[in-house]
Amino acid sequence: MNHSVSRRSFLTGAAIAGGSLATTALAGCASPKAASTRTAEASTTTTSENWWGEPADESSFTISQEIETEILVCGCGHAGMTAALVASEQGADVLVIEKTGTYGLFRTFPGAVDSQVQKDAGVTIDKQALANDIMRYASGRANQSLINLWINESGEWFDWFCGVVEPEGVRMTAEPDVGSGWHGCYRAWPTSMVEHIPEEKADNSAATPSMGPILVEIAQKQGAQFMYNTELVQFVKEGSKVVGCIAKTKDGYARITASKGVLLCTGGYEGSAELMETLNPAASVTVACAQYMMQNDGAGMKAGIWAGGVKDPDPTAMLFDRGGLAPGAETGFPVQGQLFWMGSQPFLKVNTQGKRIGNEDVPYDSMIASASIQKDHVWCSIWDANWKDHVKQFHTLCCSRIEPSPTPDAWSFTYEAIEGMNMGLKQQGIIFECDTLEELAQKLEIPVDEFVNTVNEYNAMCAAGEDTQFGKDAKDMLALTTPPYCGCRVGSALLCTLDGLRIDTDCHLITEDGEIIEGLWAAGNCTGGFFSDNYPELIPGIASGRTATEARHAILNMLGMK
Repeated sequence: MNHSVSRRSFLTGAAIAGGSLATTALAGCASPKAASTRTAEASTTTTSENWWGEPADESSFTISQEIETEILVCGCGHAGMTAALVASEQGADVLVIEKTGTYGLFRTFPGAVDSQVQKDAGVTIDKQALANDIMRYASGRANQSLINLWINESGEWFDWFCGVVEPEGVRMTAEPDVGSGWHGCYRAWPTSMVEHIPEEKADNSAATPSMGPILVEIAQKQGAQFMYNTELVQFVKEGSKVVGCIAKTKDGYARITASKGVLLCTGGYEGSAELMETLNPAASVTVACAQYMMQNDGAGMKAGIWAGGVKDPDPTAMLFDRGGLAPGAETGFPVQGQLFWMGSQPFLKVNTQGKRIGNEDVPYDSMIASASIQKDHVWCSIWDANWKDHVKQFHTLCCSRIEPSPTPDAWSFTYEAIEGMNMGLKQQGIIFECDTLEELAQKLEIPVDEFVNTVNEYNAMCAAGEDTQFGKDAKDMLALTTPPYCGCRVGSALLCTLDGLRIDTDCHLITEDGEIIEGLWAAGNCTGGFFSDNYPELIPGIASGRTATEARHAILNMLGMK
């Protein structure tokens, strides 16, 4: 069958607080406030030149706790949880600190290459072609050796992970369906996995079930310790070596010493509107919907820079084309829109002057980039009564998938779920349904005559079977001829930032000169060198897959096993 979405004290042995996620694939889209800026330890007057501020003198902290461990993991999201599992399995004394009251989001749909489940499904991937495609997306401004780390070790990571969770009844499968193998002129890659979690063991507070509770229990049984409501403040160094950190707890400051190493995996800076606007203004002006982890405010990255690290120069964010916005509302912060899942469908898309904006057969963030340099920084997606037939023909992939995959046990949204979501957006004045194109233009507050002419010209090209304007794939040139006509203003949905701190191929944090910062490793979205300017969504699961692969490699390297 197809799996479809329809209608966490350490020293005193305190119990882990509840298992709700800080955000989900569907939640967190209603005008969240940016995560509060840090009030205490560091000077953080923010400009693009000194956004990281300065660390406090270590002697200024009143230390109420001294804690010793072998491995310290800072952050309990996708990377931190992976690290806890790997380290504890190897018998290491591992402590995970997390600033919130529970574990973070363990992502679904991880991406891998050459895993056993992919081999069982007949999936073969040209590794060099894949690496070159990722470098093309990054315009060459990435470290291909880091990309190769994911390509060459992600299958090994995933096979290990399957062995960890399968005794708990979790089953992992591959999603080989990539349609024709192309999305317009962009190649699609069969890198995505699907997890199947027993309902009674899942955290069902998210749109898709999370195995967070299962992973925490496994790690704890293996001896891992978790300290929640414990925030990394800054790293402690002896000479040039990082030997631990100062952390802020509910009871004051703790100095944590780690004899084998420290892993930084605190995510990016998407939860700070101030940092987003400072470091990535081009993305910030497009944001209509918030799908990010509010606690990811760049504090961990600042600590890494204070320890000697350096951030990627190019601002890079994961932006999906799913931010529905009412006419009159503005993009940017504070976020004013809501999640519009159908935004990823390649319907006709016009700007606020009623003119077609470009080839709709592009990755999620390409249309966002086009809109960022146009008036209002949004576009309008247009569809008609035949939208279900059109969606079936479009055959979009991974998390944008609505038409069920031919793969057994695959994941998709359902048409029922989309209709329910769209109904809510209609009630909020974000989606409009009209009997005529003229009325729809008026509701969307775009020029009537220009819009009607655009639709007529588009329909004529659909009838001729060729997009002579922008070169959209002929199979997706589907005319809009049957009322009711529907439309929605669309901006970006911000998920995370990807322009983190530079690491080497063993995941050591490195300086601007490429020198290793002894004792300090990093993994996940707080690291850089992998993406640049955009997120290659047609390589599904690449972000979560590289995060877990890096975390596992870092811990094994810390233990002398890699």
